[in-house]
Amino acid sequence: MINKIWKKTLLVNLFIVLFALILVRISFGEPPQGMKCYVIPSGGLTLPKEFLTGFSGLGQKITIPISTYLVEHPRGLVLVDMGMRCDNKPENYRNSVQCKDADLVNQLKKIGYSPEQIKYVILTHLHVDHSGYVNSFPKSVFFIQKDELNEANWPSSYEKGHYWPIDWTKLKDFDVVALEGDWDLFGDGSVKIFRTIGHTRGHQSVVVTLPKTGSIILTGDAVYLPEILRGTMPGIFWNAEEFVKSVQRVKLEKERTQGQIFYSHDPEQFKTLKLPPEYYE
Repeated sequence: MINKIWKKTLLVNLFIVLFALILVRISFGEPPQGMKCYVIPSGGLTLPKEFLTGFSGLGQKITIPISTYLVEHPRGLVLVDMGMRCDNKPENYRNSVQCKDADLVNQLKKIGYSPEQIKYVILTHLHVDHSGYVNSFPKSVFFIQKDELNEANWPSSYEKGHYWPIDWTKLKDFDVVALEGDWDLFGDGSVKIFRTIGHTRGHQSVVVTLPKTGSIILTGDAVYLPEILRGTMPGIFWNAEEFVKSVQRVKLEKERTQGQIFYSHDPEQFKTLKLPPEYYE
């Protein structure tokens, strides 16, 4: 009798230990096997460098890449940012856009997907070079900060030139989650949104954690060049104080995850990245 009780107690304790280990695994956000992340080229922009680095680089021109990211997760496909349309852009951008490989729908088709297959779209912000193909994804659920939606629809006078509402006229009819802070998309730590305001009123960045590569921080325009991480102030921002705080948060996120940063507009880093059909896993 005592032996049976002892065995039952042992089994119960083993179950508790196993359950605790599962909870620990979940809390640490072990990414599911089979996850992939594609870096998709979406054209580029040629512009004065001081637009990106304040008074540094006055008189220089720089051609920057525009990237979008596709994450394959067992529970659905996720697109982070949506590039810039070459056939529909504001006048102040028309002479600066590089259109090679810019069409996001065609780029997805090369990988083997259509807009209808994208379950979630995360927009770091709604500037013209990050939200160009919104209207082409009516089946997706969009994750955007509430403050960004407000600013994009009623922008301050100095922000109007960077938003292009024609690109997202249908957004009001789509399924939109208006965030007011951080969000764990799948609840497993593999795709996490964190608020990084400053470049815009409602900017957000994304950490993608992959089984083999580890964590990749998709900064959006919170840190679009490595100089920004080293303390250079950008030429385009909504609030300088909040921008500096968000740069610090990106640094802390990098330290916390021991991950790597993918800058949104760094031409030198872009040359080193894997592009489709290659991917990170």
